[in-house]
Amino acid sequence: CSIVKAILRIPNITHATHLDQTPIHLACLMAATVDIVQILIEADPASLLYRDAHGNTPLLCAISSSLRTQRQTPTCDMLKLLLQTCPETARKCDSRGVSLLELLFTTCLPPNISMSMEDSSIRSSLQLPEFQLFWNKVRLLLCALHRGNIADLDTPNFKCLHAVVAANPNHAPMELIHFASILHADEAMQRDEHGHVPLAIAAASPFLTGGVHRRHVLECLLRANAKAASVADPNGRLPFLLAITNTNPTTWESGIQCLLDAAPHAISIRDRSTRMYPFMIAALQNQDELVGLSNTFRLLREAPHLICM
Repeated sequence: CSIVKAILRIPNITHATHLDQTPIHLACLMAATVDIVQILIEADPASLLYRDAHGNTPLLCAISSSLRTQRQTPTCDMLKLLLQTCPETARKCDSRGVSLLELLFTTCLPPNISMSMEDSSIRSSLQLPEFQLFWNKVRLLLCALHRGNIADLDTPNFKCLHAVVAANPNHAPMELIHFASILHADEAMQRDEHGHVPLAIAAASPFLTGGVHRRHVLECLLRANAKAASVADPNGRLPFLLAITNTNPTTWESGIQCLLDAAPHAISIRDRSTRMYPFMIAALQNQDELVGLSNTFRLLREAPHLICM
C-alpha cells in the first residue's frame, strides 16, 4: 500500500492507458487486494464509472479477471467495496452486451454445478464452500440491481427470489431463476413491500420477452410453490390475470396455460376494478390482436358457461 500511495503522488496518475484503463481498472484486472483498490477509489472515486476500450468498468474487470487468474476472483470483500461505493455499476454491461451476472456465471460458477442437476443436488451444493462463495457474490449483485444498494442485503427488504424475477432478463441469465427458485423456494409465498409474491411480479413483468424465457421463469416459480398462483396482489388480481393484462402480451403457451393449470378457479373470477371476466379482458387487449383473440377463444373453450353469466 505504501508503494501505491507513493505512485498516487505522481501528477496525472489517474490518466488512462492506451486501452483507456485507469489504475483501478488495472488493479481489478490483476486481482489486487481490497486495500489497494480502496486507496485508488479514494484518489479518483469517479473512475469506478469509467469504461476502458473494451467497454469494461472496474467492476466488470474484477469479475472477468477470473478468466486470467483461473480462480474465484473477485473476493466478496472486493465486490462489497466496489458495489458499496458505486452500486449503479451493477447495471453496466460490457461492449458485447454481457451483464455482470452473466459474466459471474461464466467465470465463477463451480464447474461441478449445472442446470441439468436434480433439484435436491442443487440444494446439497449450497453446503459446498465454493458454491456458497459463488452464491454470496450473486446475492451482492442482485441486491445492488434490485435495491440500488447493498445495505439491504441482510434485511427483510431484500428477497433474493423477488430480485431475480424483477431483474431485466438482459441482466439475469436463465440459470439464475432456476437456481434461485430452488435455493430460495421459501420466498415463493412471501410478499415484498408492495404486496407482491414473485409469481405475480413475473406475470406482470414487461421485461419477460420471448415465449421460452417467460414460460421458463413461470414454471420455475410454480415448481417452487404452485400455491402462489392463488395469491392475489393488492388489487385482487391473481398471477393468471396479471399475465393476461401484461403490456407485453403473454400467449397461451408462454404462460397462460401453466398459470391456469395451477389455479383453475382463476378463470371464473371477475376483476375487482372492471368487474369483467378474464376472457373479456383478454378480448380487449390491443397490444397484439392475434394473441388477445387466441387467448379469448381458449378461455371460452375452457369455461363456455361464463358467456351466459
